[in-house]
Amino acid sequence: MENANKKHGHTGEAKLLWGLTEVNVTYVNPDREISGIGNPSFLAGQFIAEIYGIGMEYGAFTVNPWCISETDRIRSMILILTLF
Repeated sequence: MENANKKHGHTGEAKLLWGLTEVNVTYVNPDREISGIGNPSFLAGQFIAEIYGIGMEYGAFTVNPWCISETDRIRSMILILTLF
């Protein structure tokens, strides 16, 4: 972003920003267990935390997780409650 802003003379409010508009641990969601590798898993929570950390470190405008809460199964909500 810094190089692009320099190249095109963007400063102040005109500076380009970057963001992640959709992040998820897997697109297949093979299982729905906290101990698995699907989106409501502990692994997915760790993945999302890492992505947020990268976004904060490098000044992301936004980082949007996808499909973190799958409310069709009650145990999926345990991950949400442990993250917040």
